[in-house]
Amino acid sequence: MSCPNVLLVILDSVRAQNTSLHDYPIETTPTLDSLANEATHYEQARSPGIHSIASHASIFCGYEVEEHQIFEHETKLDPAASIWPELAESGYRTGLFTSNAVVAQASNLAEHFQHTEGPRRWTPLETGLDPADLEGEVPITRFLREALRHDRPLHSLINGVGCQLRENADNDPETERAAIYVSEFFDWVDQDSKPWAACLNLMDAHYPYVAQPEFRLHDDDQLRALADFFEGAVSQQVLSDGSWWALTALEDLYDECIRQADHGVQQLLDGLHDRGQYDDTLIIVTSDHGEAFGEYSQVSPSIRLCDHSWGIHEVQTHVPLVVKHPNQVESEQISQVATLSAFPDVVREAIGDGQGSFVPESGSVIASTYRVPAPGDMLPEVVDPEHYVGPWRAVYENDSSGVIKRATHGSDGATITIRSAQERCVTSREYPDEVTSAFNSFHDADVHMGTKETADEVEDRLEALGYMR
Repeated sequence: MSCPNVLLVILDSVRAQNTSLHDYPIETTPTLDSLANEATHYEQARSPGIHSIASHASIFCGYEVEEHQIFEHETKLDPAASIWPELAESGYRTGLFTSNAVVAQASNLAEHFQHTEGPRRWTPLETGLDPADLEGEVPITRFLREALRHDRPLHSLINGVGCQLRENADNDPETERAAIYVSEFFDWVDQDSKPWAACLNLMDAHYPYVAQPEFRLHDDDQLRALADFFEGAVSQQVLSDGSWWALTALEDLYDECIRQADHGVQQLLDGLHDRGQYDDTLIIVTSDHGEAFGEYSQVSPSIRLCDHSWGIHEVQTHVPLVVKHPNQVESEQISQVATLSAFPDVVREAIGDGQGSFVPESGSVIASTYRVPAPGDMLPEVVDPEHYVGPWRAVYENDSSGVIKRATHGSDGATITIRSAQERCVTSREYPDEVTSAFNSFHDADVHMGTKETADEVEDRLEALGYMR
């Protein structure tokens, strides 16, 4: 068999608990449900971290979060450690398609690909004056004078209008939905007959949770008004004003967005079938992390969790994972705990005409986060930063009763038995020394390459997506 295509689909922010694939009572993932009938479904898959930059870095290079130490939006991962340049050297065309500003703009992860379609942004006409070319604050009157003096005044005025629209549209769910990127992806696929390897990160289920009308489950204007209730970083707001009630209510909107993201997967599968490439493609559909809507921490039970800002709860780490190997026709359900960090090895196995597994040979899986790295201005003054500072750590192992999770945060610890995405319970609050032993075995992989300078535009976009500065 010739080299298979590789398609990694990351349904950003989708937690296993809210998928019908994992017995959620609302049909949120009919496409994944159907795909699992002819693919491999990992029932207990875990993301390596709870934030896009950390999880994507682990998925791309295979190292755990505390090995690669990629914690912040602007951190850079050595491309030599990433699977995508490796695939390019093997003759693959590689492409990234996403509106995720962390992946496509703030970090250097997009540079690991030969082709990138990033956030749908207006770009200035090169023949006109760009407001960004003028130093300092640029009042409208000044820009108009400079534009009219320019050799191409009309193009300059178009640039001025476009710049203003860009500043007022940091996140547009209409132009950033899955269907747009699926279309861009197939335009790219059709350009060449060489084997391809691509990552699509679909942000439909990420805050601000605005689904297109055809995917809505509720006709409630008050519910939809919650999208305007939050301004900027959600975590900052709920910690400052205690509006946990509003965060909890957002879960209904979140379900709608999962339905929309799932439909994007259906469009991808249909497109592959239409091109005769479905059988010859390694298809992996998963998520980089889940979301929290006010759940209390399992390890530090006095702390409530918000989106994917801190914590190591199952709603943040337990993610869907469906894998269709090339020419696979029979379904398989795997109940052992699995890790997304195995992605590079699974790809290498597929290229060698094998079927790699996301279940590690050791049987144990690691998850951790330094999402809030140290006390500082990321958190409002009304809270004690020490309650939220990382690391939050977890070690998962298989057990006859399901999966055993041992987790720590500071001096707090807990052991949790997990039977499914819908059923789990804390069985002990004693500090599990096994977590310390496991993490003490990790060493710096030396793949951290410092940080990028982030433009104000990118920072504004991240804030519009609910991130703390």
